[in-house]
Amino acid sequence: MELLIPGLILVALMVYASTKIKKNAAKAYDEEVIENERFRLTKPEGFINPVEPVGDAIFSAYTRDFGTEESAEMRLAAANIYFSPGKSIADRQPEIAGEVEVVNTRSFHIGQFPAMLLEGTHADNSVKFASFYKFIEDENDLYELRVEILEDEREEFVERVEKMMDSFELR
Repeated sequence: MELLIPGLILVALMVYASTKIKKNAAKAYDEEVIENERFRLTKPEGFINPVEPVGDAIFSAYTRDFGTEESAEMRLAAANIYFSPGKSIADRQPEIAGEVEVVNTRSFHIGQFPAMLLEGTHADNSVKFASFYKFIEDENDLYELRVEILEDEREEFVERVEKMMDSFELR
């Protein structure tokens, strides 16, 4: 009997802590405004922003879920921001044309910064992707938001990706 009460208290504390951890983990996938000294954007619901960006990106966000069959190792959607010092949109366009079948482009300005939206498709082995790019030039440097969606999942994610693209701006 002496051990029963402390044991029940311990179990209750463990259940409480587990519930709090699960709630906080679920919040990581909520929509969130990401701001730092370089840029600002809205991370859409269903994406998580890891502490360490992927590869040479300065920002990463991706979905929890993966594709199926030949795309089982790939996320349904992934976004990365890359910083290229000394590059311009004009420098990057031919490189993109070699990587992606360009479907649509639109050039514009965000304040004083030249910008461009580019949409295309590409395949990695036999897996097809819809690719979305937003380029913003800052003096002599280039910021590139690149979002890739598994082609089969395009309809599910396109609105959220467009919201992310629209919100991406330099500070």
